[in-house]
Amino acid sequence: MCGIAGILRMDGEKVEDHLLIRMASQMAHRGPDGQGIWKDNHIGLAHRRLSIIDLETGAQPLSNEDGSIWVVFNGEIYNFHDLRKELELKGHLFKTSSDTEVLVHGYEEWGREMLPRLNGMFAFALWNIREGKLLLARDRLGVKPIYYHLDRKCLVFASELQAMRASDLLPFEIDRNSLELYLHYQYVPSPLSIYKNVYKLEPSHWLEVDSIRKTTCSGKYWDLDTTREPDELKSLRDWLELLEKLFRDAVRIRLYSDVPFGVFLSGGTDSGLTVALMSQILNQSVRTFSIGWKEGGEDELPWAAQVAKKFNTTHEVFRVALEDLEIIPKICPHFGEPFADSSAVPTYYVSKMARTRVKMVLSGDGGDEMFAGYLTYQVLYRSKKFGPFVPKMLKKVLGMISSSGVGGWLKSMSSSWEERHDMLMSHFALEERRRLLGNQGTFSESGHLARMHPSLWRDDILNAQYVDMKTYLPDDILVKVDRMSMANSLEVRSPFLDYRLAEAAFSMPTSMKIPKPSMDGRSAKFVLKELASNYLGREYVYKQKQGFGIPVDRWLREDRQGYMADTLLSPSSPIYDYLDRTLVHSMVHEHRSGIHNHSAKLWNVLMLDGWLRYVYQKSLI
Repeated sequence: MCGIAGILRMDGEKVEDHLLIRMASQMAHRGPDGQGIWKDNHIGLAHRRLSIIDLETGAQPLSNEDGSIWVVFNGEIYNFHDLRKELELKGHLFKTSSDTEVLVHGYEEWGREMLPRLNGMFAFALWNIREGKLLLARDRLGVKPIYYHLDRKCLVFASELQAMRASDLLPFEIDRNSLELYLHYQYVPSPLSIYKNVYKLEPSHWLEVDSIRKTTCSGKYWDLDTTREPDELKSLRDWLELLEKLFRDAVRIRLYSDVPFGVFLSGGTDSGLTVALMSQILNQSVRTFSIGWKEGGEDELPWAAQVAKKFNTTHEVFRVALEDLEIIPKICPHFGEPFADSSAVPTYYVSKMARTRVKMVLSGDGGDEMFAGYLTYQVLYRSKKFGPFVPKMLKKVLGMISSSGVGGWLKSMSSSWEERHDMLMSHFALEERRRLLGNQGTFSESGHLARMHPSLWRDDILNAQYVDMKTYLPDDILVKVDRMSMANSLEVRSPFLDYRLAEAAFSMPTSMKIPKPSMDGRSAKFVLKELASNYLGREYVYKQKQGFGIPVDRWLREDRQGYMADTLLSPSSPIYDYLDRTLVHSMVHEHRSGIHNHSAKLWNVLMLDGWLRYVYQKSLI
């Protein structure tokens, strides 16, 4: 796991060393074990290294035998052993034992056709000296990030926006349309970033720049087949056998490491199943890490302890004291742009604690996305028939609905699945966004993301899952995990994000994920829970889910340190260059007085304030 950056001058100017060094230094947390710089006139590559595989000879930038191809790489190629054997049979000579080297030789042998052969989490830049071409590529599901800017003068790219800013080669003007999308969804959806003309390379995409011909081309090397309907013929037993085979192999290939590693154990089904298979494959005690609060938060430590005891793990529990709103300035800078998923806070803490013991962990991330574990899917599924079950579920999702609570949801009952799904995923409703932004810019309508990522399945739940896999997963969940783990120099590998598992999950009918209501709680992730029951027991798997959250509502009402007075209620808050002051102050008053629960919206605005303060401060240095 590392940080990468680079500059390609399209105008023939030379790349300056100090710019590459500055870009790399902004990502020292991503790679505290070493820094590498390589340049050749108008091209320069920079790398920060977190050593996980091949500690002695795996430094980057790395080249092929004759130095005609260079690469900087962030991530892991899990099937690199198989690729290496195939390439060696074709006559390629390797000088390291790292997974990085299969990229330069694989590109020599197959060109861009190498990409579909890779199973891993990755973002890399590969420079072909003979052809004067730079190739950027990103893994299928978007686990690893890469940003870029391209104009007639230069291409600038990096793992994080802070490194992009350090290049001094482009203006950084906030895009009001991106800001509006942030208020809509709590993150800025790809391919946009918060800045004009700075983009995220989308998952499973590549971009190639020809510095000689001054041309660019791009493409997508993988996607799910949305024209192929789910397989209704397989039995539950068939799906269980396939799922166990794929997941076991996904865990196995993620266990290769030259440094100590462990696994996050939350107390949920997904991490518990990961621990179970990890213990079997290694045939030894694994290291497990659980985190809980000293006061005020929710956790599942007793359930995690049960799994640890069952599989005889070397189990460590960390209890942390909540820092209230003072945590915001600590985490905001790492996202590079506004980001308002409050679960970033526990992710930051668990990564910080695990890093005191190991450099790499496995996690259960991705299970909810692949097997319809989120409440949003259940609400969509039940709302099609609008039985008596739905109003009870609505009480649970009121905090997720951004317009007028039950009334707004009931009004949407006759609308399309795209609009209902969007309503569940939104923070501020359209009219609220118009008032906040003073009608400046364009405004995203309900169902915006579904229109950006159309699919052809007849099943609404499958379509909603597909939209989330293209947007919420890479732009929220995986951003949260990457930035908070990398802030603590910790690598996280997620078996549920294996693309083979994704292909299988999306070929399943919804009935295998959300069956008819049953007395034992089998309302979501059914097939996955049935598999996990074989390892963890039915009582564990079908327990009432408690979750792991921070008490944002309470924090904002009590505000013991007076954080909102110093930020949102301060005349100097930078958010009022963009947002309506009266509306924000009104939300603060209504929340404090208990009139309305605005916790999600206020967290959104507070994270924007924290990020802007960081950016403004850095701009003055």
